[in-house]
Amino acid sequence: MQFIKTALFLLLTIGCFGTSFAQKGSKIEEMAREKTEKLNKEILAGDAEAGLTAEQATTITSVFVQMVKDVRAAKKTGGEAAEIKEAQQTIRKNAHRKVHQEIMTKTQRKAKQKGKE
Repeated sequence: MQFIKTALFLLLTIGCFGTSFAQKGSKIEEMAREKTEKLNKEILAGDAEAGLTAEQATTITSVFVQMVKDVRAAKKTGGEAAEIKEAQQTIRKNAHRKVHQEIMTKTQRKAKQKGKE
């Protein structure tokens, strides 16, 4: 009986750890989707017809996911806090530049600016 209890406890513990690791990836993706939705809402507030296409939304979400992973990796590299912060800011700036200049159209950029006012 003791063996069964121990085995069940170990299985439950392993299951809990497995789900917590799986949720980390989904949290990043969920956060990226929320950022993409927020961006689309800002665009739609400026011009109701200039919203993101499904392809653009998917691409932007993947850019944001990669940005979060890169920021976390920069934090894990160690070093001085100022260097880490600067590296993270550079990563974020490059990701936002890619979204605004390479993925979004000129009309969408103008609509976003107008929607933020």
